[in-house]
Amino acid sequence: EAHGREDAKEQALYAAWSALAWAQALPLDVPLYTDDAAFFAPLGGRAKVRLLTQGEIRAWRGPHDFVHRLKAEMIRDMVRRFPDGKLLYVDADVAFRSPVAAVFDRIGPGGAVLHVRESGILAHPTKQLRRFRRRMRKVTFRGRPVDLAHGMWNAGAVGLDATHFPLVEEWLALVDEVYPQWPYWIHEQWAISQLLERAGKVSPADDVVFHSPVVHTPQRGR
Repeated sequence: EAHGREDAKEQALYAAWSALAWAQALPLDVPLYTDDAAFFAPLGGRAKVRLLTQGEIRAWRGPHDFVHRLKAEMIRDMVRRFPDGKLLYVDADVAFRSPVAAVFDRIGPGGAVLHVRESGILAHPTKQLRRFRRRMRKVTFRGRPVDLAHGMWNAGAVGLDATHFPLVEEWLALVDEVYPQWPYWIHEQWAISQLLERAGKVSPADDVVFHSPVVHTPQRGR
């Protein structure tokens, strides 16, 4: 996914080339979400470009204008377009460094993929996670306290089997109810981390997918 900034589109172009380079014998569809289809013309049709309108981008940010909500909406759109088999979403700022098939081998009924497990939420001692625990203990979902007894995974890669697809709706519902109670930029990865851990085994993909370190600039209300 890449829209807006030129550097994000350049990263996404490289991500697509690296996926195709490491596809090898794997029959691979490469859906690419962007507001600038012409930028990806060098792929020569090897990616299935999904043109995003500005209206869609605004709508997919949701009722509380949460930019990272776009990820869940894109995955929901991919589920509708490719309802069978396995799905691997990756952020624009990734690069494949070994065969893509190794990640798909980890995806199946009861087995999902996220980029890498960063920490356990309840035990990790960093200031960020201490603050996260403190604030999230006041947050509810459907009238009940939210679950913090799970790992925090980086969601730069999200690999799902068809059996996981119904969780995408729950992901969006969780984000939309939790975010306005405390607007914070990692709610999207926190929500999918707990949903996939509850559903079964989660495997890392960081040996195959390189994901650039996150640099976060705080925004209003975060």
